[in-house]
Amino acid sequence: MDKINILIVEDEGITAESLSDVITKLGYHVSGIAADALEAIDILSDESTDMAILDINIQGEKDGIWLAGLIQKKYQIPFIFLTAYEDESILDRAINTNPLAYILKPFTKTDISAAIKLAMQNYAQDKSADSLESGANDQNPEPFKVSNTIFIRDKHIFKKLVINEITMLKSDGHYVEIFTTKNKYLVRTKLNDFSGVLPETMFVKVHRSYVVNINNIDEFGPTFVNVNNIEIPLSTSHRDDLYKRLKTFQ
Repeated sequence: MDKINILIVEDEGITAESLSDVITKLGYHVSGIAADALEAIDILSDESTDMAILDINIQGEKDGIWLAGLIQKKYQIPFIFLTAYEDESILDRAINTNPLAYILKPFTKTDISAAIKLAMQNYAQDKSADSLESGANDQNPEPFKVSNTIFIRDKHIFKKLVINEITMLKSDGHYVEIFTTKNKYLVRTKLNDFSGVLPETMFVKVHRSYVVNINNIDEFGPTFVNVNNIEIPLSTSHRDDLYKRLKTFQ
């Protein structure tokens, strides 16, 4: 089983390093350490984080409670609050974001271990309850390919998309926006999982958040790709692969 990737959001360097050391010793992996909300969002956008530990009081205009609300809406991963606060109004704000566990400062290794396990257990129970409530009994909840088409789930039914008509994919947290020549769709999956179902000869990743259909590229440069009049960033790490796929060299 893959290790759980945990994001640490803490602006006190010593506390962050101590927390990172404990998490690693417990057998988990640290996906990143952020001192403020903007750094945290950058790490979260990479889609490698499975859980977040958030200090309520962090530097910057947005505090840990604001970040928790964003995580709840956009990324939908479990999060734990790390706090030394006893202020009732602040704790009320925190409670409203439905954290799955709390860690109080100063913490011990046992505190961290118990909070992570509790959060994982509560998250699993919440997901199970959501599944039962929606009556989801699908045998194939993930997108799947049939010949030159792909089926995506829309609530309780599957919709068929013609693969050739898919122009690009855009990652939005744990969701993927699918752009076609006619419409746009949103499915709950990871970008790499969805693109893995598509033909490698037709689709190429140009950025950690974008996969494009080679046939729909209108123009491209060192830092961008234009698909159907939409300009998409081209990452340095993906540029060579794109050039090779298009048989173009720098």
